[in-house]
Amino acid sequence: MIGLLVIAQFAGALPLPTSQSAIRNLPSAISTSTIAHQGRLADASGAPFTGTYNMIFRLYDAASGGAPLWEENWNGSNGVRVSAGLFNVMLGSLNAIPAALITGHASLFLGITVGADDEMTPRVQLGSVPFAVQALTVPDVRVTTAKIADGAVTQGKLGADVSLVPPDGSISTAKLADGAQ
Repeated sequence: MIGLLVIAQFAGALPLPTSQSAIRNLPSAISTSTIAHQGRLADASGAPFTGTYNMIFRLYDAASGGAPLWEENWNGSNGVRVSAGLFNVMLGSLNAIPAALITGHASLFLGITVGADDEMTPRVQLGSVPFAVQALTVPDVRVTTAKIADGAVTQGKLGADVSLVPPDGSISTAKLADGAQ
């Protein structure tokens, strides 16, 4: 039975490919629509695997049960390359992950299937980084005064060390940012 120990929580735990041939073999995708996932693939006794393996990655809104909300198949020429048990994939690079899937769920869990085996348990809960996609939901990816509701920025929401009143009490064009209205 194939076991998977997920080490994605440890930033920098796996080296990224540095050779040009390794980089060319990675699927390309826009980084704001992908989720980096790193893991370790080993047998039941902990011996690491090396080779290329067919894997299916699925996102769920529950730690167990339920239907997948999204699925991506890494197989054939897009199989996952594993070296000394370690692998690195960019989820969403083969099948886009809709931003609405991330913004519409408070928690997401990753299920992984290797080859013909059953999906591994437990599923891996995703951390906060994929939820940064919500920033892309702002039209034209800019926060301007026109997009901030009147009265939304108050002294109470700012820290005590931030003043809404200029030190000399006056507002001039020199004190306004370019393009501010």
